[in-house]
Amino acid sequence: MAAALPETVTVRMYKGLLGDCFLLRLEDGGKPAHILIDCGVLYGAPAAKETMRRVAADILAELRKHVSEGDKPRLDLLVLTHEHWDHLSGFAHAHDLLLDGSPLEIGELWLAWTEKPDDLQAQALRQRFGRRRRELGDLGLGAVDQADPSRPLAASDAASAGVLGFLGPLPGLGAADALTTDRIIEEVRQRARQIRYLEPGQVLSTPGSTPLRTYVLGPPRDETRLFKDRPSQGPGRETYLNGEGHEALPANDKANIRALQRLAAAAAGTGGQAEAPAESSPFDQRYRSFTGAQVRAGTARHQDGPEQERLRWWLHQHYVAERAPCRYEGRKPPKGHKCQDDQLCRAHQADRRIDGDWVRAAESLALKLDSDTNNTSLVLAFELRNGEVLLFAADAQVGNWESWYDRTYAGPHGPVTVDDLLVRTTLYKVGHHGSHNATLSGKGLERMTDRRLVALLSTNEAVAMRQGVRGWRMPWPELKYALVRRTSGRLLRGDAPRGQDRDGTVLTQEPGFLARVTEDPGGLWVEYRAGGELAPGPGQEGP
Repeated sequence: MAAALPETVTVRMYKGLLGDCFLLRLEDGGKPAHILIDCGVLYGAPAAKETMRRVAADILAELRKHVSEGDKPRLDLLVLTHEHWDHLSGFAHAHDLLLDGSPLEIGELWLAWTEKPDDLQAQALRQRFGRRRRELGDLGLGAVDQADPSRPLAASDAASAGVLGFLGPLPGLGAADALTTDRIIEEVRQRARQIRYLEPGQVLSTPGSTPLRTYVLGPPRDETRLFKDRPSQGPGRETYLNGEGHEALPANDKANIRALQRLAAAAAGTGGQAEAPAESSPFDQRYRSFTGAQVRAGTARHQDGPEQERLRWWLHQHYVAERAPCRYEGRKPPKGHKCQDDQLCRAHQADRRIDGDWVRAAESLALKLDSDTNNTSLVLAFELRNGEVLLFAADAQVGNWESWYDRTYAGPHGPVTVDDLLVRTTLYKVGHHGSHNATLSGKGLERMTDRRLVALLSTNEAVAMRQGVRGWRMPWPELKYALVRRTSGRLLRGDAPRGQDRDGTVLTQEPGFLARVTEDPGGLWVEYRAGGELAPGPGQEGP
């Protein structure tokens, strides 16, 4: 029989972040309980410190609403999912508000087994990750100018700085007393009254006046799973990555590349054999692009004709010039187009210079460290009294997701499988800001079949597209379309108003959904209220 007052959970997602920060309020007619899951933003993101201090102040203000006058604000539970800056940096940026000198009380702290001090496997992992961090720090890469994060990156920084945005300050970079991710976790440990290190397969209740049954899905102990961070190749691919694995070139780039190929074929001579002019060399003028001085002086002209001159100019603009050209170069731009508001226009091109190519090995090291750390994410499925499940996948990647199927879980009426949990999932915190390898398709999203499914996407696409060499697609387009389809448009983004996509496209006007969504007038957060009625049985349609 259903309880008279089924509990509700209000999930507040802080907006404008390329990072995770979720405040949950659990209510059942009495004093509410509060859970904070992560609190961070990408390293080097614009106005990162100011934003996180606003977030921290809002968290404290919300907690104070639910305590007696004179009592300290209290978190019943703090969950830190993994050691990445975009999940922890709020404790550095707002150190005085959340840690040192803060009135905040932390009842319990939940961490993954990977953070357990006396666990031998965890120790080996931390040594492995620590060694890679030191190697990257020794290379001196990724030093982001916090005072001006938009400054042009040097060639040696460009390839890896984006990935290092997740890792945060590294050994050898920045001030000696800078709070690194491991130091943040250690300081939080010292503030918490109780610490639990969670194991995959464990089932426990959240602390506080309104407990939730919680299923611990990951991270796995099996290191074959733990280090599988990329989807398989070919038709067996587990995620929404398309067949090409990369974005197609713009049409004008394709045309120019085809023209260059035609010129190369023509220069090959008869019978497919190259027959170069007697005076040619790899550094002959005909093979050189224009220098910046030639362009500025107006003397950039090619002796071989207009097509070669056009192609030389295109090569200069795309591979030599300090900044990329307008994306609509040679075409009429859309009405109102402004290069300064477009992520692909006038972008710095230091990463295209070959004098920075030595850094590619470091980029690979940083990418692997980033992905391996993501896969240590603590993944939790919260079960409400009415049967609904709220899935918080942190940044879990392929192997972490696959490991959920390796076991059953102790439910109140017998063993529970991950399929049982996914089919009852009504709220999904989208993994890793919507990246291509952090949401499984056939063994993930496609099994979330409840008709009320809502997705929370903690992304800032404008910031993401300015990272790394080509920008990050967060969300990955195919995944975004799958989320919109699966939720019937009930997708709440961290960089868009409720019911809308980032470009203003209306995703849903469903009254029942919008009635459960509240937005901060100042744009700092959006929150969704889950629960409050019985979940539909198998095959039944939800409201």
